[in-house]
Amino acid sequence: MSTPLLTTKLYIPPPRSNLVSRPRLIERLNAGQPSKLTLISAPAGFGKTTLVSEWVQLQLQPVAWLSLDEGDNDLTRFLTYLIAAIQERDGNIGIDFQEALGASQSPPAETLLTLLINEIDAHKYQIILVLDDYHLITDHSVHEALGFILTHLPPTMHMILVGRVDPPISLSRLRAQGEMTEIRTNDLRFTESETAVFLNDLMKLDLSSEDIFALESRTEGWIASLHLAALSLQGRENKKEFVSAFSGSHHYIIDYLVDEVKSRQPEEIQKFLCQTSILDRLSAPLCDTILETSDSRQILKKLEESNLFLIPLDDERRWYRYHHLFAEFLKQCLQENQSAEIPKLHQRAAGWYERNGLMDEAVRHALIGEDFENAARLVEQNGKRMLERSELAALMKWVDALPEDQVRTRPWLCVYHAWALRLSGSPYEIVESRIRDAELALEKGGWHPTQMKPTERFMLPVDEVRNLWAHIFALHAFQAVYREDIDRVFELAEKANTYYPDEKFVKSSLEFALGWAHRLSGDLEAAYQSFAESSALSHESGNIYMAVSTRCRAAFGLVLAGKLHQAEQIFQDALQLAASKDGRQYPVAGYAYVYLGGINYEWNNLESAKRYSFEGIQLCERVGFIMDQAI
Repeated sequence: MSTPLLTTKLYIPPPRSNLVSRPRLIERLNAGQPSKLTLISAPAGFGKTTLVSEWVQLQLQPVAWLSLDEGDNDLTRFLTYLIAAIQERDGNIGIDFQEALGASQSPPAETLLTLLINEIDAHKYQIILVLDDYHLITDHSVHEALGFILTHLPPTMHMILVGRVDPPISLSRLRAQGEMTEIRTNDLRFTESETAVFLNDLMKLDLSSEDIFALESRTEGWIASLHLAALSLQGRENKKEFVSAFSGSHHYIIDYLVDEVKSRQPEEIQKFLCQTSILDRLSAPLCDTILETSDSRQILKKLEESNLFLIPLDDERRWYRYHHLFAEFLKQCLQENQSAEIPKLHQRAAGWYERNGLMDEAVRHALIGEDFENAARLVEQNGKRMLERSELAALMKWVDALPEDQVRTRPWLCVYHAWALRLSGSPYEIVESRIRDAELALEKGGWHPTQMKPTERFMLPVDEVRNLWAHIFALHAFQAVYREDIDRVFELAEKANTYYPDEKFVKSSLEFALGWAHRLSGDLEAAYQSFAESSALSHESGNIYMAVSTRCRAAFGLVLAGKLHQAEQIFQDALQLAASKDGRQYPVAGYAYVYLGGINYEWNNLESAKRYSFEGIQLCERVGFIMDQAI
């Protein structure tokens, strides 16, 4: 079962009620559309997202929107949300890409991105992709992926990047090629006429032209501070006195105005604002949970009606977020005045997210709330699923954020972490250390492999312990494959099987390790049998990539043994296995095609060899791992 996505990250923000139309900037966005990239870069509070959402409403072609957050500093998660955003506009784009991304052995990033770009290009009509809040991305692999996409972006796609700083990609090349439009701080500042429309027409303040000029000059067109000033001016009798006293740097303006806006709210609203500031996105049920109340829906509605920096994220008004500047101020207030409450708030948020199946957010809040025991439990419960979905980087990132004592005392967590380390190519010694942690945790709990008697430390069922030791010995077998210690692989696989593991993950892994050991020792028939068994077990568990890959490796052993007709039949079976329900073929079918090309070349069926090889190479380019497919 796949982890549900936060669909609010894919919503296009609706136009704000107090929107100042900005035709000069709309025209800039229109003019930049034929290029690859529009970059909108400015500090917080300059109306970047508001401008783009206004422009989007005027577009006829599809617009895909992704609001980024700090959790997207993981390439797999970033790409998962990226394709989900695109599929909101066309569900036919990226199907093969999704399958390759979700495979147990995901191809290299460049192969995945090539597959995505080719699929976008194949649809031959215009689509706009908006990446909002890109300044929150710090992961180098995500920046590299974005740079690759922009370099090879099809002419049918235009990308808009919105953020507070320039992204660390090759902007100079795009600028020199005339492929980038830039909208920056000076472009986004309110002009005096825009300031007048906002203050008098929209906020109904009835200010004199002198007061408007004074506010525009002192804020330098900074939209957020003008908004704050307008909120402070509402209901004041002596507006001129306020305007005259309004001065200072942006930092002091924001502190002063937000503090004044907040202080004029009732106590219960102040508490709501501060305590819900820990959330990136707000919904009434979530707020009810962390505040232990039942009136959040009414408060959210009141805040929106008061135009108090609350931005709706969907048309149904189920999800909201605070204006970034306002949220930062509220967090500061919470830290200064209610710091003892912060861990409890995060812990309640973690519970809500867990109950609603949003595990990424549940783990994040548990970690921030320093509820490490709960965080470790959540990571442990989701470890196997993450391995099966190739989310190795995220799993390792979560484990790295946990105190070592929370990891070392949990044998399952150690095992899953060891698998992630081994499958991601980590050094032998690091993997070995984590395997040893799993062993020590079991032994301290009275679950030594030669002494299967539980103590009070681990009240684990015997079947669970059997599987744990089977995992551990399977990991050791993989370590032996890594060192090409063939005898050790056989010894460890036999030891693992003495625990009669009932998990197909373990069984298929053991057979895969045995297949490599037999192949390294020159016993091609035995290698074939092990790879075939691994393939069957993977197929039963729904892992098509591993099932097809291991079946092809098994058949390749027959090719090396000269049994070409027998091998051909298995490759044909692999092609059937690699077909999806709607008749399309998964990219991993390319392995079978390439092998079939080699067999037909040996038989001098040159036309068939050419056809199979050409088809196979095209598919393998979308998977990776091509080099060992040749005969």
